[in-house]
Amino acid sequence: AERLFRNVSFIMGQGAGCPDAITQEQALIANETKTIYMTSRGPERILTERGYQPYFFSIRLNSNNYPFLGLMHYSLQGARTVAIVYEVLGNLFFTGLGTEASLLAQQFGYDILYAANFTYLSDGVTQDFESLRAHLDAIAALRPDVIVLAVNNDAHRVAFDHLRTLRPQLTPKGIWAPQVPWSNNTCAGFGVNCTHAVGATQISNEDADTQHDEVLDISYHEYVNATSLGDGNAYVATDVPSGFSAFIQSVQAVYSYRSVADPATLFEDDEEYDLIVAHMASGMYVGNTFHGPVTFNQYGHNEGRNPTTLQTGEDGTSKVIFPSDYAEASYLYPAPGATSCPDGYDTHVAPDACVLCSLRCETAEDMNYIPEGVLASIRVLVAIVAIASVAATAWTEHNIGHSVIRQSQPQFLILIALGALISTSSIIPLSFDDRSEGADLACAMFPWFYCIGFNLSFHSLFTKVLRVKAIMDMAGTTLTRAHVNLWYYFYNYLALPMLVELALLMAYTMVDPMRYQRDCDDYDEFGSCVSSYGRCVTTESGAIIGGTIFLWHVISLIYGVYLCYRTRLMPSELNESRWISIALFSNLQIIVWGVPILALISRDPTTNSTQFVMLSMALWLNDSAILSMMFVPKIWRWWHYDPDMAPSKVVSHRISPHHDGKSGGVSHSVSGLPFLDTSEYDTIGGGRNKEIYSSKYSSSRASSRSKAVTLTLTQTLTLTLTLGLGLGLG
Repeated sequence: AERLFRNVSFIMGQGAGCPDAITQEQALIANETKTIYMTSRGPERILTERGYQPYFFSIRLNSNNYPFLGLMHYSLQGARTVAIVYEVLGNLFFTGLGTEASLLAQQFGYDILYAANFTYLSDGVTQDFESLRAHLDAIAALRPDVIVLAVNNDAHRVAFDHLRTLRPQLTPKGIWAPQVPWSNNTCAGFGVNCTHAVGATQISNEDADTQHDEVLDISYHEYVNATSLGDGNAYVATDVPSGFSAFIQSVQAVYSYRSVADPATLFEDDEEYDLIVAHMASGMYVGNTFHGPVTFNQYGHNEGRNPTTLQTGEDGTSKVIFPSDYAEASYLYPAPGATSCPDGYDTHVAPDACVLCSLRCETAEDMNYIPEGVLASIRVLVAIVAIASVAATAWTEHNIGHSVIRQSQPQFLILIALGALISTSSIIPLSFDDRSEGADLACAMFPWFYCIGFNLSFHSLFTKVLRVKAIMDMAGTTLTRAHVNLWYYFYNYLALPMLVELALLMAYTMVDPMRYQRDCDDYDEFGSCVSSYGRCVTTESGAIIGGTIFLWHVISLIYGVYLCYRTRLMPSELNESRWISIALFSNLQIIVWGVPILALISRDPTTNSTQFVMLSMALWLNDSAILSMMFVPKIWRWWHYDPDMAPSKVVSHRISPHHDGKSGGVSHSVSGLPFLDTSEYDTIGGGRNKEIYSSKYSSSRASSRSKAVTLTLTQTLTLTLTLGLGLGLG
């Protein structure tokens, strides 16, 4: 090595790739041989530890001064206290940062609350991370404004992870760490975990792009593209060509006004060579290089400019903040996480939040649940319908052999009561909210309860009217006897529509079932929700299927009202169309007016309680109207029934159809009070006059009751299986 140094005039040494001890040994040889030796290492101790060495220079800035701009601007922004932790593991870079940070803190008037280092365990290999954590615990109790962490990457990870566990007890206003610009400005790969941390480097990519070398007369960007460094990411190599450039520009400066006798032997003259050394060590401006302006201090360190200071953004990449001429982002201090929550707010830390990221200041959120008084009132209404439905069913079963019940088709009366009970029960799922785990399931089950209940009630009414219409349609025929089969009407006018409805419900549940959703209505200054509303919602595809079901119900009700109008002139003993039409028309009005209004106000989540009350009242009025119209008149007739007024076997009833010239309908006259089971009747005669006779009741009351019970059990089993399927899909 000594022979090499004696045969050259300038040596550009290695940087971080060479152990510091070897660099220092090479510098001693350079001074012995009086050869300028330029290193690209930054720690000041490398140049000063072996004593004064006039031929030893570093093109790099003093890395000990990396925290300079960061601490200065922290202080200017109001930081007053600092804690410093650094490593003593043999790397002069980190040790120099830590020791110099204390001197800089004193220079800027900080109160140093804590300064400590950690080293290896007794094995001399394993880093003492427990000591590092203990230092951070001690710092947490002191709560400094700024923390300086001068540690290697492994220790950096341990330190930041531990600092996260100390929140919110410790959230400093700023953290300085050398890793911030490393690994292509990703904080050595730690990314968002370093958010808002500040660090420094020799020169940034953006800064290097603007530097112009006075020897080559090109920018570093042009130099990179013109050489093997053309990958465009070799900015750390600005120091190598800049070292040569600084030496050449020093030679040019010395001999600008000095003659050269023999250029070939210029550097062989010690006096001439020492003039160059003296110029470099004078503290005068040497020149501009790819590494920026160069000026060497008394220790041979480049101090032509300040290190570039960067701060990690919320995206995990660091941006230049100083010098301001090359700033890419605004300097942020204090860090968002240091902002304390105001009185009345609770402080929460997200598990994955970075050390300096914002705390969550949360106040008691107004959940806007439906008032308990409203829920209690609605439940009372549901209970009224439930009790009425059960009572109506029990009354029908008990009096199933009575003439008033027989002519009213008791099988369908029971289904009407069951449908009203199920439909009204759909209010119960609507009362669920996110205080219970079954909110989503309850929302999904609402349409099943309502639609099944609607079908049982409506199509039972519809079938009753159809059977009466069948009697009316036989006016003018030549039939002498007709049998109307109960099961024919059940399967065709009740079971088939139910299957259509179930298919739609199945599609609704599989494609996009209703679910419980809570939306925030108001936020505070910290971004925390202070008021929210929860309700059952669906998306566009679900709304399409729901709209189809709604349209199906409206059309069904309209047609039902139309049939009631057609049978309005039938004798009241045979015809319930007046009461059925009132019930159906009431249902139609509630749906036609209620659904659009609910759709309009549902866009405003603040009307949550109003929506619930309106929908609950609509369902309750719907079902209570059906129960009232179907059972109250019958109970009245049953209560005032006089058995002496009815014949025991056959009662005739004459229908004389003719046009009255006004209504265009069919007029009638009654010659007796029939108690007709309309599942079977005789038609005698033809033309414009006919007599209708009731069937001879050959079966006993027990037999009739058995049929009704069997039908009810069958429907109940079907309904149970359907609801079970709905629950499974939900």
